[in-house]
Amino acid sequence: MLTDNQMVVTNANGDETVCEILFTHEHKGKNYVVFEFLDSHEVSAAIYTPGATDDEGTFSDIESEEEWNMLDGVLQEYFDALENEEDEEEDDDEEEDDEECTQGRETTGRRRRRTNCIMLEELKAYAVMHHVPIINDEGLMFLKDSIETFQVKNVLEIGTAIGYSALAMASFGCKVDTFERDEEMIEQAKIHLDLMDIDSMIRLIPFDALTFKGALGAYDLIFIDAAKAQYERFFDKYVPYLNPNGIVICDNLRFHDLNPDKVNRHTRQLLRKISEFKEFLVNHPDFETSFYEIGDGMSVSQRKK
Repeated sequence: MLTDNQMVVTNANGDETVCEILFTHEHKGKNYVVFEFLDSHEVSAAIYTPGATDDEGTFSDIESEEEWNMLDGVLQEYFDALENEEDEEEDDDEEEDDEECTQGRETTGRRRRRTNCIMLEELKAYAVMHHVPIINDEGLMFLKDSIETFQVKNVLEIGTAIGYSALAMASFGCKVDTFERDEEMIEQAKIHLDLMDIDSMIRLIPFDALTFKGALGAYDLIFIDAAKAQYERFFDKYVPYLNPNGIVICDNLRFHDLNPDKVNRHTRQLLRKISEFKEFLVNHPDFETSFYEIGDGMSVSQRKK
């Protein structure tokens, strides 16, 4: 539903979120709406098809990388125009100047977050187009909520892929060390991190996490989203780097809810490995684990008190 400057977005669960419309843009016969979620300040965009009334209009996802690139340029022009307006309104009074400097820094930070959100949407579209598995939206929101709940500042990620989840966690305020062993993914991740990791929050470690012997720090969160058959080995090797009150989050524990009786032998073995890993977590002497039917299945493990 659209109002003069706001819209209400309804997700698949029927939950409604109020968004501020930043601007609309028409391109090649399509109407685009760029909007900001008021609760999280994240920015997204959609294609809007008007109906007979505002209530009857429909939104559809943007899937083309070309469209995201176009919107990224339009968004940058939008923020440049805002910045120029702020410059024109500067006052000579020193006290007001100090206040405006503070507001300017806040505006710049907010603008950067908005731009990063649009770029993350572009990266998600790239992943869809090139069949690169990344954390889904529901899983990412769960990850964000966990980072906020447990006050996570430093993350070790196992499984960079193209850098989507690492960049998302950096946008949540985390410093991220991330492992990737696949050469093609490493090259793609480097490109995306060079472009989007403006504050140098992410360190890409281009090695197999199972054989790595270099120095690491201490982490509030270890996020495992890599080779499913190796989850137990990843867990055992890296929990010594976990801070006392830290957590381990594992993704893809449902693995698309595949039926073992209807898959090939290799996939059946992988499903068995995932099942064994879940049993490993349940029976771990030092960690307590909760499982969540969120995204493709996630777990949160924390040391027993």
